[in-house]
Amino acid sequence: MTLALLCVRLRQRAILHMLLACLCSGWIYCVAVAADVPLDSLSQAVVDSLAHPPRTAATELLDAAIKASDVEASGVAKDYFKKLADVLEAAGDKRLDLLADLGDFADSGSLLRLQRTLGPSDPSVGPIVAAISEASRLRRRDPNRLSRAAQDLRAGSYAVRLAAIDRLAHARVDALPVLVDLLQTDDPAGQQARSLARGLVYDLRNDAIQPLLTWLDSDDLPHWPGVIAAIDACQNDAAYALLLAPACVPGTPPAAQERAIAALVLHAQRCRQAAGDWGDGSVPQGGHERDVPDASAAIAIISQRLDHVLTPAGLPSTDHLLPQTNERVERFFWNAAANQLVSVKLTPRTARSLEASHLARDLLALGVSDPDGVRLVLLSQLEEMLVTFENQVGGPAEIPAENPVQDLEKAKDPAKDLARGPTQDLGTLTKQIDPKQLEAALTGPDGLDPIVVAEVLSMALEREMPEAAAAAIHVLENAYAHERNGSTTTLPPTTRKLLVHLLDASDDTLAYAAARSLVLSAGDPPYAGSSRVLAVLLRMATAHGTDRAIIAHPDVAVAQRLAADVSRHGYQTVRVSTGRAAVLAARESCDTVLVLLAARLTHPTVMETVQFIQQPGAGKSPPVMIVVDPLDDDARGKKLTRLIL
Repeated sequence: MTLALLCVRLRQRAILHMLLACLCSGWIYCVAVAADVPLDSLSQAVVDSLAHPPRTAATELLDAAIKASDVEASGVAKDYFKKLADVLEAAGDKRLDLLADLGDFADSGSLLRLQRTLGPSDPSVGPIVAAISEASRLRRRDPNRLSRAAQDLRAGSYAVRLAAIDRLAHARVDALPVLVDLLQTDDPAGQQARSLARGLVYDLRNDAIQPLLTWLDSDDLPHWPGVIAAIDACQNDAAYALLLAPACVPGTPPAAQERAIAALVLHAQRCRQAAGDWGDGSVPQGGHERDVPDASAAIAIISQRLDHVLTPAGLPSTDHLLPQTNERVERFFWNAAANQLVSVKLTPRTARSLEASHLARDLLALGVSDPDGVRLVLLSQLEEMLVTFENQVGGPAEIPAENPVQDLEKAKDPAKDLARGPTQDLGTLTKQIDPKQLEAALTGPDGLDPIVVAEVLSMALEREMPEAAAAAIHVLENAYAHERNGSTTTLPPTTRKLLVHLLDASDDTLAYAAARSLVLSAGDPPYAGSSRVLAVLLRMATAHGTDRAIIAHPDVAVAQRLAADVSRHGYQTVRVSTGRAAVLAARESCDTVLVLLAARLTHPTVMETVQFIQQPGAGKSPPVMIVVDPLDDDARGKKLTRLIL
């Protein structure tokens, strides 16, 4: 009896020690237990089938790791993946080819599932999976390989043509250069190959239209016929507006002009069959017998498109489902030296400016003269000049011709962000730009007209383009400023009225620019609104800025309550949900004077977030307060509370 009680007590003590170990180890222990959970009969059958026959090849090991991971056999998957890593280490100079073979063998979805399952417990999984994906991408975009595939589209064997279609389809946008070269030919023997190429381009559709339009906007005139044929193959209604200039402008290379006219004719026929209009809802007037609009109709269509682009709705949307978007969009540019399309990350405003500048150049080539079209062109030129200057200040972008994978370490971040610097302060930006450049951007067919500049200013305000509005005010100020010889030229009443209206602008920089221009060029007071000019200048001279407070909490309701409490003390609050967003928000403005971080923050953790905010070189560090929920910290013995205190 005594021996039995002793055994029971020993067992209870062992169980107690095990429970204490569970509490101390936290979630790490939970992960380990989850990995050792017994498999069900079906999962065990899958694992047993992987053991025989033994797997030694790299593709076999990767296949086994993926299958074991899919049935939640994490321990078995780790063993196979470790063997795969050993095979890659022993490959030597053939490692890049072996990585590419693995990328061709496994689809991207399987690789991502494997990384998501094994990555948290094995740091080597992420770099190897990234290296596999990058090596496969480099092989798919190899120009020689794609060129051979394009030639195989002319083969007489169905199997050869099918294999070529598969290689080109997997290359996606990278296959466009060889497809354009093929569509540029006109030999009768290549009719079937060109038909297959048009089908491949049509499958890309939305992904291909932006690279093709950017290519058409380049100086690569010899490729224009093939590019226009590829644009027509996409059958994108919005893209046909950019074929009007090549079709209607005299002096366009004959081959490109013929292709543009043929594409517009086919598009008009398709639209007539579908709905009876010209695609954008308006039937062009003045078109000749070939269903191609004349210059005046082309100007009207392009102006309507440019009018839409230069609005907030014209800004391209970013993918907010990505973990680190940084508010960038992907755009492709034609690199003639490397004969390939290069991907670059741009801000939405820069991407919109590129599209608007293309449309504006087409309008100038067509000889636009109506006032509305001219103002749109001037606004587009001004925005392009401002964006170009900001990008140059942010640092030049280097477009690499290639990015080979040398080893596994270099594949940790295969996608290099080539984005430029952030937008500067409006006042600083306009002061740094040469006034002659601003005047050149706003000079129309009749020269620099201050009345037209005022109309462009009004358009910029309506379209929520504060940078362009500030630049237009700067040009007006220089145009009507007091001369050194004592002569003065005052602002017209309509322009002065617009600037007086800007004194109440929500943007303090615009309000100050308007007040300064009124003082320098509006003439002697009194005039309507002159009494408010001094009040605005006095407010700007004595303003200390608006104190910002960053509230970072994953619970939206808690973040809103904290923001409401903080705002009562005069702070302008910014609510975010992750540590990374808190760091970016704190660095966004020098007016940030307080940061509140939740103790449960992730991506990164709260302590890492504090280090990022207070690291040297990031400006003056604001005070940081960590909000600890007692219920969150009780289970850890108030460890975080003691650490903070």
